[in-house]
Amino acid sequence: MGYGDALMVNAVALNMRRRFADRKIAVVYVSSRYGTGSMPFEVSLHEGNPHIDELIVTTHLRFLWKRVFALCGKWVFIDARKAMDCYKKKIGKGRVVHPKGIHAIELMCSLHGINGAEIAPNVTLRDEERQKVDKILSDSGLDDAAFIILETGTKKDFSNKRWLPENWRRLTGLLRERRPELRMIQISPDQIPLEGVIDLSGKTNFREAARYLERSVGFVGPEGGLMHLAAAVGRRSVILHSGYDPVELTAYPLHIILHHVIECSACGRLDDCPHDRQCMALITPDEVAAAVEELLDKIK
Repeated sequence: MGYGDALMVNAVALNMRRRFADRKIAVVYVSSRYGTGSMPFEVSLHEGNPHIDELIVTTHLRFLWKRVFALCGKWVFIDARKAMDCYKKKIGKGRVVHPKGIHAIELMCSLHGINGAEIAPNVTLRDEERQKVDKILSDSGLDDAAFIILETGTKKDFSNKRWLPENWRRLTGLLRERRPELRMIQISPDQIPLEGVIDLSGKTNFREAARYLERSVGFVGPEGGLMHLAAAVGRRSVILHSGYDPVELTAYPLHIILHHVIECSACGRLDDCPHDRQCMALITPDEVAAAVEELLDKIK
């Protein structure tokens, strides 16, 4: 389960609120990994959500089902793990199969009999989270600056989604030439060091990163958690989409998706790509720079 998955579960809650206006909604996490008393971070992405009345995190099925039966008739329940697993099936250790022609949020909602779902991930920030990031931006001289967020890395298991380091270097050079007023920042750990890009990584957690995105003029990066978070705060983005999964599975209307279909597209590979990530290599720095300029023109 990942952070992007949790944001899509929030979209399910939004659609269920509209469908079951007279019921209370609970998001349920059940797993043996929650037995240590620690709360998985993805659960925090549901906190404060106006569409969710209760979060249940437990390893004790007997306790859980007692609550379910006690609340029967008044509540509807979203099984977070079931929702997150419905759009991906792992085959062996190195491959995942995804459905085609449908968005993951639509699939999640279909588990509850909801068709025509709104594709709207969401997150609700607290005032102190906004204030923390606002101070970081102020201390970094970015109070009144127009800035764009770059994500040059990916999670370890998704290295096939990474764009080439030399392409990131060429892209930032192009943006400095064409948009000298635009500042560029990185906020995630394990990023490629880039000339002229401000490194603010390690100063916030994933929830707080939503405030960076709210304050930015856009986001550029691969399909992943920050892409979903950008959609959750309504921020336009340029997404460098690999051949790992079908584009339509996670595409959002506000985003410009750059993707090149090749023979092995939607491979679902978790091991190293035997084709040197051709799907990502085909996305050129000039293509991305043009998409960023298109994004900036749309927000004028």
